[in-house]
Amino acid sequence: MSRKMIVLIAIPILLLAAVALSTAQQKKPDAPTGLKITSLPDLVVVSIDFKDYKTWTDASGVKRGSFLPSVTYKNQGSAPSGSFQLAWEYFDYGSNSWQFWLQSTPLTNSLAAGQSFTEGGHLADEFGWNIGANWPKFRCRLDIKGVKGEVAESNETNNNLEKTFSSLTIGPSPGTPIIKK
Repeated sequence: MSRKMIVLIAIPILLLAAVALSTAQQKKPDAPTGLKITSLPDLVVVSIDFKDYKTWTDASGVKRGSFLPSVTYKNQGSAPSGSFQLAWEYFDYGSNSWQFWLQSTPLTNSLAAGQSFTEGGHLADEFGWNIGANWPKFRCRLDIKGVKGEVAESNETNNNLEKTFSSLTIGPSPGTPIIKK
């Protein structure tokens, strides 16, 4: 093989090697910015409130109390929630456990991102108890596990709020019976 032919074969090979080496040594680009992050809702109980506290003594002489609870909740996530279920529970001091009290049917309206809603506080929601040593304790839970329509959220740990009712949270002392008519 002649020297001229070796040069003609070697030059393209050297050029290809130089281009390949140059490309390999260039700085690799950073990870792309603006990656699409999946938007999710985040349901949170904002507050539990009590109103219309009443006390009375029933016909057998037992002191009774009642009030109307309400709850405000919010979708603090970045996407609509879809339907979900809400449950009210009270703490049963006798069994030392939480018991269901009221449970909503799945809500038909989705909460938009940032939207809040208050429900309850109606006569149908009235909670009554025998007045004793312990004040009623409540918990409101959203998006109950295992219920059809469970919402996939960005934070699944903030769907509950507990609040203990006492006369200091709403009004008159149950020590002064009021006759309910």
